[in-house]
Amino acid sequence: MPTIRMRRDDLFRIVGRELSREELEDVLFMLKSELEEWGEEIEVSVDDSERPDLWSAEGLGRAIRLHLGIQRGAPTYEVHPSSYEVINEKPSARPLIVAAVVKGVKLGEEGLEQLIQLQEKVMLTYGRNRKRIAIGTSRADLIAFPIRYTEVDPESHSFIPLHEGEEMTLEEVLRKTEKGRAYAHLLEGYRKYPVLLDAKDRVVTFPPVINSNDLGRIDENTRDIFIDVTGNHLPSMVTALNVMVTALAERGGEIYEVRVNGEKYPDLSPREIVVDEKYLRKLGGYEGDIVDPLERAGYTVLSERPLRLLYPAYRGDIRHPRDVLEDLLSAANYNSLEPLTPEVYTRGALNEETLLSDAVRDLLVGASAEEVQTFTLTDPELFRVLGMDVKVTLSNPVSRTYSALRSSLLPHLLRVLSKNVMLHYPQRIFEIGEVYTPERELRVAYVEAGKEASYTTARQVLEFLGRKMGWNFIFKEGEHPLFIEGRTAKVYLGEEEIGVVGEVKPEHLERFNLIMPVAGFEVRLPSSRR
Repeated sequence: MPTIRMRRDDLFRIVGRELSREELEDVLFMLKSELEEWGEEIEVSVDDSERPDLWSAEGLGRAIRLHLGIQRGAPTYEVHPSSYEVINEKPSARPLIVAAVVKGVKLGEEGLEQLIQLQEKVMLTYGRNRKRIAIGTSRADLIAFPIRYTEVDPESHSFIPLHEGEEMTLEEVLRKTEKGRAYAHLLEGYRKYPVLLDAKDRVVTFPPVINSNDLGRIDENTRDIFIDVTGNHLPSMVTALNVMVTALAERGGEIYEVRVNGEKYPDLSPREIVVDEKYLRKLGGYEGDIVDPLERAGYTVLSERPLRLLYPAYRGDIRHPRDVLEDLLSAANYNSLEPLTPEVYTRGALNEETLLSDAVRDLLVGASAEEVQTFTLTDPELFRVLGMDVKVTLSNPVSRTYSALRSSLLPHLLRVLSKNVMLHYPQRIFEIGEVYTPERELRVAYVEAGKEASYTTARQVLEFLGRKMGWNFIFKEGEHPLFIEGRTAKVYLGEEEIGVVGEVKPEHLERFNLIMPVAGFEVRLPSSRR
């Protein structure tokens, strides 16, 4: 989680009054933060990766100011109209951009340190180390507008990178500078690189790598700042831009809009959410006044029935009434809530499924197998190449690697074996876990790799498991895309088919670079279907 440093007097100036160490520790606790160091400089760890608005003295000071009631309701910021424009030609590597200009900022030494720290923390944590978003800050007073966001040949444009002393092409930047070497991998595979060029064809910034030293070098006396956020995830980019400009507004800056292909940024109008008050009280067990803590949490209460709230545009983490509930209880002070004695007493115990899993686990460990655990989310391609398929896919996955729910455990076990081909044989591994067919099932899968691995050895382990658990398995010849024809059997319990056992096909061994025969089984644990 982000750890931020700041001057104590600078933080208290933003808050509006001084606090003792104990007072600061108490309020930071309510903001899911912790005071790590106390002195002329203080260090605070913020245990919330969804709150980049807290990752600077400006944002933390604003939140403390609200919590103490010095300010109430959703903070608002005026966005002035302007003629600033960015023409987005949608470069292949990072096709999206949002931008703003902040004028009249009174940075000073403290403000400059906070600007750099906030920019880096947001890119590192919220921006996934610049993969999702990258932020550039430049001298707005030196830039000739409009700016073009385009892509160019790596050798076609030269500029002096930030804190460097010589001109370099984009390709040289990636090879010769520290930032270039650190982030060159984000541009791998692209023949052209993204770049911001001003109206005089000068490089403003080379995202996601580095700014120009001429136009992008901010110091403590800089008053007018151009902020660009590039990437591929617009909601995160908008939140990052809003966090940056409102932090500068806390330093006296005035925010000016920038048009990007006709769209105006930033949009700092407060967002609205409607919440059921009964839901908040029932789920949180809170019976006190609801308006005051919500206002101190940074909400403007438009009406109480229904409970209509406005929250500031830099809060990209408000997505559900539970998020509002968390803010409500924090502002009301968790420690002031009265604990309630449960009206019904129950005895805790392990459920049937857990007991079943534990028993199967103990038996397979006793059979010299090691347990592994793999992800329930999977890559459909892993199943496709094995002639299998998945039944449940995600509508908006983060990546293909985690875009579906697995329909079998065996492909994952083969992948585990493929990562351990240089270890001693025989290798025996198993997993007990959920699959979706599309119904949820709890299954156990086992594979062994070694010179002696065969249909017979895998079946022996399954029969051992059945005897110990009191399951009378019946085996009938069958087919499965993973296993060799003639060395495959379907597994039945009574009249119900519950799994398969067999020897893995040679082409699949080759696909996973497995150098030994592999055999295994996968069965649904009885009474596990829900």
